[in-house]
Amino acid sequence: MDPSTFWYEREKDSLDIYILPLAKKLKECGVFGISSEEYLNYAMNFRQEWEIRGQEVVAEMREKILPTLMESSHQEVVMA
Repeated sequence: MDPSTFWYEREKDSLDIYILPLAKKLKECGVFGISSEEYLNYAMNFRQEWEIRGQEVVAEMREKILPTLMESSHQEVVMA
């Protein structure tokens, strides 16, 4: 299974379901003082950046790893 087919969407889901709500709760309770607001800002900025560049990042990572996968796949066939 090629994880690049779902990586972009799953990353967005993780940010929306886990990271952003946690950062919001940290800000609400103020447990980390001023840092709580910074964490929320970082999470929101990362979510926005992922929305804009996420598919490009996934494509770049796929292009980097694809030759390695092809090579190891070829070696497995030769060894078999």
